[in-house]
Amino acid sequence: MREIALHLMDIAENSVAAEAQNICIEVHEDLQSDLLTASITDDGCGMDAETAKRVLDPFYTTRTTRKVGLGSRLEAGRRNV
Repeated sequence: MREIALHLMDIAENSVAAEAQNICIEVHEDLQSDLLTASITDDGCGMDAETAKRVLDPFYTTRTTRKVGLGSRLEAGRRNV
């Protein structure tokens, strides 16, 4: 659970850096399916097209403090609002 919490905090920090005014983090637990689902939405400036294409590549990052991304595959649904 600690790793999940750290990933959620990392994403929330990205939202703040993208000048989001509203950040919504929802976590749902389905005991029957043994599934934990997290959804993060914000109203920040978003990613450019090149970054969006590479978002699931665990070795890609735009950060200057490390040379690789999260190192884990994220199932992501993207919706512009």
